[in-house]
Amino acid sequence: MDLLLKIRNNVVISHATCFAQSLSSLQQYTGIVDCFRRIVKDEGYHVLWRGLGTAVARAFVVNGAIFSSYEIALRCLFNNGSIQTENAI
Repeated sequence: MDLLLKIRNNVVISHATCFAQSLSSLQQYTGIVDCFRRIVKDEGYHVLWRGLGTAVARAFVVNGAIFSSYEIALRCLFNNGSIQTENAI
């Protein structure tokens, strides 16, 4: 859920930043809410989800790597440095 909110906020902030840096623009945003409203009005709600697929894919890979390294570190610490794949009887 946190990732979804960050994606939408990043879209609004990047639009506001690009708009403010444009010298040829005649209108300015009056605030973040005005920016949000104009984006939805001009481009639709779907633009707020732009980049979600790549962010979710990246989060999946990163979380998998972190979880794997955490599990390996725990096994090394609590099994006297040896990584066991099966429990020995």
